[in-house]
Amino acid sequence: MTTMTRITINAYMAHLLKEVGSVTQITCDSFRRSHVQLTRQTKADMDEPDTCLVAAHGYCSQDLVNLVLTGHAVTNCFNDNKDVAGKMCQGVQQRSRLGFLSLFEWFGYTQVGR
Repeated sequence: MTTMTRITINAYMAHLLKEVGSVTQITCDSFRRSHVQLTRQTKADMDEPDTCLVAAHGYCSQDLVNLVLTGHAVTNCFNDNKDVAGKMCQGVQQRSRLGFLSLFEWFGYTQVGR
């Protein structure tokens, strides 16, 4: 979790506690814990966990696109996992309800799902 994200979450939680009171504290603590778990799972899904979900020029990374479409931030759009030059790379484990067309597929370099 980035420092800015942590500051934003803590400020929001402090505001909720001040406005609503102790009942919200349980909700806030649950939110913090689930956010940390979500961050850990997202990093575990990625082939390179130190990369950003927002790429150069403000574009979504493939990891972020897959996170939105399938719920998993896998780096690739092929099915299952593949050994690529001795490195095990994670692909999409299940079909999304929404379709997806990679920019590279449009250029004819690859085909999603293969």
